[in-house]
Amino acid sequence: MKHTDGSENIMDLFTVLNMDKSGFFTPMNLYKTVASMGDMITMEEANELMNSTATKEPGKMNYEGLVY
Repeated sequence: MKHTDGSENIMDLFTVLNMDKSGFFTPMNLYKTVASMGDMITMEEANELMNSTATKEPGKMNYEGLVY
């Protein structure tokens, strides 16, 4: 599927977060990625961000569903 507008940039970011190529990312993926970029986030903050988004799989986020 072709991405349009800003969705391509968002998909690039989510691809980085999807470390195991499962189609999902976890709070730990979010935590590690943000830390590798030189920013600090706590695991509590990562969990809060993930929990604030409805998902069918607790503790995981299917990023393609957010973009399309």
